[in-house]
Amino acid sequence: SVIRRYSIVYSKKFVGSASVNSMERSNDLQRFSVFDWKADAFSKLNFVSVVEGSKETALLVPTPPSSAEPALPRDDSTLAACRTCGDSFFSTEQQHAHYKSDLHRFNLKLKLSGGKVVTAEEFKELQSVGELSGDSSGESSEDDDDESDTDPPQAADVDDDEEGPRAPLSPKVTFVTSTGTKYSVWRNVLISRADALAGPDSSAYLHALRLLAQPAQPRVWSILMVGGGHFASAIFEEARCLHHKTFHRYTTRRKQGGAQSAHDSKSGHAKSAGANLRRFNEARLREDVAQVLTEWAPALQRSTWIFICSPGVANRSIFFFKESPIERGDPRIQSVPFVTKRPTLVECKRIHQWLSTVDFCPASDSSDAPRLTPTPVSAPVPEESPVALPAVAARPPPEVDLLIRAVETNNFAEFRRLHESGYRRPLPEDAMQLTSALFVSVALNRPEFVAYLLEAAKSSGSAAPTDAVDFQVPSWHFRTALHRAAADGREELVASLLAAGANPTLKCMLSKSPYDLSKTKPVRNAFRMFAGQNADKWDYASASIPLLTEEMEEEQERRKKEKKKQKRKNQQENAKQKKLDEQQAAEAEKKRLEEERLATELKRVALERDAKLKTMTDREKRAEAAERRMQLMSGAVRRFDQCQQPLTSTPFERLAVKSSSAS
Repeated sequence: SVIRRYSIVYSKKFVGSASVNSMERSNDLQRFSVFDWKADAFSKLNFVSVVEGSKETALLVPTPPSSAEPALPRDDSTLAACRTCGDSFFSTEQQHAHYKSDLHRFNLKLKLSGGKVVTAEEFKELQSVGELSGDSSGESSEDDDDESDTDPPQAADVDDDEEGPRAPLSPKVTFVTSTGTKYSVWRNVLISRADALAGPDSSAYLHALRLLAQPAQPRVWSILMVGGGHFASAIFEEARCLHHKTFHRYTTRRKQGGAQSAHDSKSGHAKSAGANLRRFNEARLREDVAQVLTEWAPALQRSTWIFICSPGVANRSIFFFKESPIERGDPRIQSVPFVTKRPTLVECKRIHQWLSTVDFCPASDSSDAPRLTPTPVSAPVPEESPVALPAVAARPPPEVDLLIRAVETNNFAEFRRLHESGYRRPLPEDAMQLTSALFVSVALNRPEFVAYLLEAAKSSGSAAPTDAVDFQVPSWHFRTALHRAAADGREELVASLLAAGANPTLKCMLSKSPYDLSKTKPVRNAFRMFAGQNADKWDYASASIPLLTEEMEEEQERRKKEKKKQKRKNQQENAKQKKLDEQQAAEAEKKRLEEERLATELKRVALERDAKLKTMTDREKRAEAAERRMQLMSGAVRRFDQCQQPLTSTPFERLAVKSSSAS
């Protein structure tokens, strides 16, 4: 709404009021439920033609216009169209929903690769035969009532008995009254698929509309959905839900996508535990669906229409089992003519609501439509007096913005000449394409252009809203040139824009300020320095910009130097401690080696003594013992201080303990 209001104001200033009136008339579309269509109100309507896609068929014979009052074309300014798919819409909501659909994305890929776009029916046919991948309807683990799931299952055609190519059909049929009022109804709630392919005349459509608006019995619609292991069904009588049932079985292969049965038929029978579980769940899913349909058999027999949404051959055959209340080729079976989401009860209600919606577009002016006089439907239309519609003038190509082109080509002389001559930039057709020369200069990193535009805006003021420093570009989430400079990490441009009066607290559509988009420290410091020098100019707290003054910067630099000095000191102390630890380790190793040498020496002495004793005779042993006794008695033998044992051998020291002998 913000874009549209700005476009209308801007267009009235530079384009004129004629083009704006057609824009304002696009909001004349209204909607109501077909169940609220009163019988007396419907009987007062005089329908004169049926618009079927791009083909219009007259129901009544128009009166040729007189020379004094020429025929005027019907006002189709409220229609919107997709240039890629060729579809028409009666509201921006329908157009936006189409842009989010898989059909539009698929046609965009075909167009970019040089292929030919497909129609909605051809796209459903590709889905039904399995030529398209991406069925992730059963892969989400979120709650079934969540309506924000992406990549939902697509509505598929359920009619298997048709042969030959299918002609592309428009999903809606529009009925036009004698006053130019249009009523748009979904084709699938009027006639069956077979009747639509047979090409019914306009009177058949009008008869079907009367039966829909003035039924003899209550209208009962059944909606059955299955995909990715999810099943959802509901039966509605008028606007009231009679029955509903939803359940889910694990049947699709996680991350890889596709049902287990499809994988088995393509790559062979897998023997893993997960594959066996998925096969079991597929069988249980078929049993559960059969049980639900059998219990609802009376209500299904009373249904006027049965809408089935089941993408894929395997899902389509789940409803047609033995003794099923629904038979193949039943004329009541219809597909859902628009993109659907994951099968849930909420989605069933949404489908029922959309199918029962009638788009009502009243004529904004009585002169916008041809003056038609009602006559009986059976009266033939004279071939010699057709209604001549004036040719629609071709839309001129959009005018090139010379100022923006000069910035893109980096032609500063041409840019300055155009700016000084008062060049008025053309208004784009789409309001989302509005931009400013300052924003483009910042995006392309043109400092010379930015300095010139800021100086011009400072000296003479902004001549147009798009020349303002804080102009928010719609195509970039309503961000300003300051947002772009901060996101690109250009601190010089950020400082220049802030000095020129750019608002650093202005937030975009995503509630992001320029400071929030800053990715480098120099850019953030540029914002903080400006906030510290101009503390009273903006509310920096709302943009989360902390103040930074010269004193604070000096204090930070001092702390940084002290931290660096302390780090260097710690490194030196660590080096000294490491060297000391290495010396202590070397001394301990040297001591250990010396102890090992002494132990080896003592062991050798003991072995030599034992060997000597073994070679001595008994007489020599007694003589040696007597000699030791004599030494002890005379006191000439030295004794050890701790144990007072005689030192008969060399003492030694081990583990800081002195010992008299090895024993």
